[in-house]
Amino acid sequence: MEQINGLIFFFLTIFIGYFAAKSRLLPVEAADVLPAVLINICYPAMILDTFTHIDTDALLHTGLPVALATLGVTVVLFFASLWMFRRQPARRKPLLCIMTGIGNTSYVAIPLLSVFLGAEGMFIAIINSAVQDILIWTLYHPLFLGAGTKDKKELLRKIFTSPCLLAAVAGVVLAACRVTLPSFLQTTVSRLSDTTAPVALLFLGALICRHGLLSWRRDRLAMVYALAKVLVLPPVIYAVLQFFLPASTTLLLAVLFASPAPLTAVVWSKMYDSDERLAVNGCISSTLLYLAVAGGALYLFSQYGLL
Repeated sequence: MEQINGLIFFFLTIFIGYFAAKSRLLPVEAADVLPAVLINICYPAMILDTFTHIDTDALLHTGLPVALATLGVTVVLFFASLWMFRRQPARRKPLLCIMTGIGNTSYVAIPLLSVFLGAEGMFIAIINSAVQDILIWTLYHPLFLGAGTKDKKELLRKIFTSPCLLAAVAGVVLAACRVTLPSFLQTTVSRLSDTTAPVALLFLGALICRHGLLSWRRDRLAMVYALAKVLVLPPVIYAVLQFFLPASTTLLLAVLFASPAPLTAVVWSKMYDSDERLAVNGCISSTLLYLAVAGGALYLFSQYGLL
């Protein structure tokens, strides 16, 4: 019953965000402000809160293999996408590559997973997201820029001053040293962590309203992409990783790699004159399909004890 209530909360909160934006109860500017609140406040708090509930054994036996698996799969997908899309127009190629290898873990997958999973499951999701965040800037951003980044110092600054990365480093140190936060600080971190899913879901609803719930229907490439990312890629990921990781971890990583096109793809398509229409349509179509498929799958997996 708790999981059903959680699933209802997930979709109802998205609807509230959609309705609030549609009726202008939520200002248009909110969709531009909420990502900064999530990335700089809510997610660092959630990361730190998760690490304070993970012991050293889990950090070593689960965290490191997940990080290596995420790194390996994402790099393989990067080079595979470069080959697959080598004949695509130059302005579309970087977009297709990032949509293939990177998922919208922060705003879609993690809020959905939080409905069904405990601290260990969220720990895996956070490790996956942290590794991909680094690869976004080191692999995919230079690809959008073409000849590589012009300002290497700025690139390194963005990577190593990310609040999420700093929170992960602090969490690793605290967990490894078995240090607990003072009660008042732990309460603050936990309360901020609890706001992550509601804020992310409201933002997602507002974003769908902004770009149109059914705007993707006439974009064949966006539809093919959504089907491939959500339905085809996960079994492939599972088939490969099952030889290296426990079944439950492999299953969860497959769900994470199926997550929809990242919002970064939309932002960069506007910034670097890429195919903005494909970015938006691919993001919405894959998000809607992922919510339906992954939501149902996670419910069944948790019911039968697979996760």
